[in-house]
Amino acid sequence: MRGGQYEEARDYQFLVLDNEGWLYKIPVRLSAEAAVEMAAEAMRLRVAEAQLRAGLETYRPHQGAPYPEMDAQFALNAARARELALKLIP
Repeated sequence: MRGGQYEEARDYQFLVLDNEGWLYKIPVRLSAEAAVEMAAEAMRLRVAEAQLRAGLETYRPHQGAPYPEMDAQFALNAARARELALKLIP
């Protein structure tokens, strides 16, 4: 549920500890289309983790961060998921 609308997606929740000791739950939303393309759960999790790392390069979690703000950094559409998956395949 985002902005009062139900969205078909697969959410992964990651816990991130900042430098001051605050623990944040960061949602990485994988679009339904991307989830279907990546049949293997292990690959979906690896792609979500890669997106989390990429998002944390420019975004610092903070208390009360709204979902749209976090989605802008961490949500994955099918094209971005494919791009990350290609980088992860040896």
